[in-house]
Amino acid sequence: MNAEHAIVTLGFRRWYERQLLESHACLITCFLCTILLAVCLEGAMPRSGMGSTLGALLVAMASAACAVWSWNHYRVVFSRAERYGNVAHCEHCGTYGKFEVERTKAGDRIGEPVLKVRCRHCSHRWSMPDARH
Repeated sequence: MNAEHAIVTLGFRRWYERQLLESHACLITCFLCTILLAVCLEGAMPRSGMGSTLGALLVAMASAACAVWSWNHYRVVFSRAERYGNVAHCEHCGTYGKFEVERTKAGDRIGEPVLKVRCRHCSHRWSMPDARH
């Protein structure tokens, strides 16, 4: 589900919370894969047989790939959530995360549209994310 559709259907606050949960789950996955990588490299020492060494190296390669993917996914999701979160407050009344999406247009980043929003409290309009922050 893209950001525009998710914000419209879930609401900003719920979308933002889910983005933070997803990104931090990826960070934990990266951490666990890094630990698994260290354990597998320790297990691949030449004191055991060739079969167990090869198996440990294969698991080490898979955990390294998973750690890299998880780290990259964490950075993308977390930075997107922060870009939207930094401009989710109304400049006029200070209300955070309570707005309606009026329309969208394609943004500079893939999968990250620019939303034209209106505050539910004071009806002020602004774009998010924008160049203010």
